[in-house]
Amino acid sequence: MFYFGEPEGIAQTYIESTLGITGPKLPDLHYEEMEEQQLRNCFAYLYIATQRAIQEGAEQAVVDILLEQYDAVFQFLAEVSDEFREAVRSRRHRLVVPYTPENVRKYNRLAGIDSES
Repeated sequence: MFYFGEPEGIAQTYIESTLGITGPKLPDLHYEEMEEQQLRNCFAYLYIATQRAIQEGAEQAVVDILLEQYDAVFQFLAEVSDEFREAVRSRRHRLVVPYTPENVRKYNRLAGIDSES
């Protein structure tokens, strides 16, 4: 599916269409104010929206906006969840981007884990 408009609007459309999937409703809060389960839900929706944008060939500016939000929630979730950090450390967490050494280092850093190649 292709969307038309400014990258910010297109990114928001990807998110909104993902939120239309049956699942938990997200609170109208900033990531910093969400509890762990709310962050997990938000993270799942952002993962799906970002993955769809990549698979559908959305322009890079749209993917970058979605990745920025994905990264922010990733970092907030890692700050509140030992279980999530351990999943990242042990590479049981599935990244929305390819598992390259550069991406592994980036997400380890965002999770507050010492760099492991």
